[in-house]
Amino acid sequence: MDSTTWAHIFSGLVVFGALGHLLWLAWKDKKDTTSLPEPEKEPKDRVADEPGKDGKDERLLVSYLTLRKVVGALGVGLPVALAVLGVLMFESWHVLDSMSDYYHFRTRDIFVGVLFVLAWFLFAYKGYDAVDDRAGDFACLFALGVALCPTGHPGWQGVVHPWSAAGLFLVLAYFSFFLFTKSDVARENQSPEKRKRNVFYRFCGVAMLVFIVTIGLSYWLLSEAIRQDTNLVFWMEWLALWAFGASWYVKGEWLWKDPKKKKEEKPATEAG
Repeated sequence: MDSTTWAHIFSGLVVFGALGHLLWLAWKDKKDTTSLPEPEKEPKDRVADEPGKDGKDERLLVSYLTLRKVVGALGVGLPVALAVLGVLMFESWHVLDSMSDYYHFRTRDIFVGVLFVLAWFLFAYKGYDAVDDRAGDFACLFALGVALCPTGHPGWQGVVHPWSAAGLFLVLAYFSFFLFTKSDVARENQSPEKRKRNVFYRFCGVAMLVFIVTIGLSYWLLSEAIRQDTNLVFWMEWLALWAFGASWYVKGEWLWKDPKKKKEEKPATEAG
């Protein structure tokens, strides 16, 4: 077998291995949660809403929520920036066949730069337990694979790129569908805002999956001429990134924010 075939085998094993591992962790976490009694504490996504005496916790919370909004903005803004700069560069109302094709022009600076920022943020993203860390590590790996291995390369790099792109979108969908919806509180005891957020997270996760599957099916069912005429891959990538960005915006409490708990007043004590 040549190097290209080995690259396909290795890349496929990494992507499916990572996804399988994350799904197993999600199943194990759900099984462990349902087998234990309901803990008497606030959900993890709300525990930081109670600032410390010096307000330090509140400042950290604001910073973390701001970073999530920044990630959402990068996801939403990347396809827009590539399309607008492409129009200005080519001086025509035309988009390329996929976002990865912008790597071969001056727009590569934005394409690679945004991917590196997302990669290192996801690597540093800790979440609430080990599965969040693991998902962030895999997302970082795949984002770097997309950024460092250009599409259309005749060797193994051209193989690693699409596999990395697929892996990245699948892990991002996993974030929205499985991780963002987690809570220590049973569904019937969750706030209305949390329930709304969970519905939106799952919608974004399913949407990303649908868009990526559509891209894969287009290579199987449609001719290259049709894909190029419709720019189907580009628009599906655009919508997938918007779904990703929107879910992180909401995770940053842009919409459906939980009301802050009122501090309990200490009972007055009688003098003497």
